[in-house]
Formats: sequence, C-alpha cells, structure tokens
Amino acid sequence: GSAKKVKIIYCSRTHSQVAQMVASLKSTPYRPRMAILGSRERLCIHKSIKPRGEGAEPVTGVNVNNECRLRVRNTEKSRKKNLSTPNYPNPYNDD
Repeated sequence: GSAKKVKIIYCSRTHSQVAQMVASLKSTPYRPRMAILGSRERLCIHKSIKPRGEGAEPVTGVNVNNECRLRVRNTEKSRKKNLSTPNYPNPYNDD
C-alpha cells in the first residue's frame, strides 16, 4: 500500500521562529507542503490601519488587531449588501 502521510503542525510565537524553521527545513532533503498563518498585526491589508509602501509612516495609537477585526466585520456586511445591489461597480474595493 501507500505510505502514510505525516502531518507536522508547528506553532510559534514569532515570525522569526517560523522563518528559522522554514530555513531549517530547506537544508534537509524534505520538501513538505506548508501553510503559514499570521496575525492581523503583521498581515492587515487596510491602508488606514497599516500603511504600505516605501516611506509609509506607521499609524500610532491604534490596536491593529481590534481595528482590523472591526474593519473586516464591517467590510463583510457592506460587501454582502453591495453584492445584492444590481449594477454595483466593485464590491471588493475595501479602501
């Protein structure tokens, strides 16, 4: 029969620890499939909360986790409403 697939779940507190683990795996002959999940603090895409681009000034005094969660919740409600509106231009424009 076929060999059993091994599933490894690696949890870390920091992204640098994940990067070290990925680098260690790359130095072995193994090439497992990986999915890396990150926090809103690192991956929030809302420009008003997490400015992007060269020279972008970070927003201060903002709890990124809470603000991003709130924006996602509001965006989803708005998107569902807009999707049900005929001829709405682009329901996926979040910014």
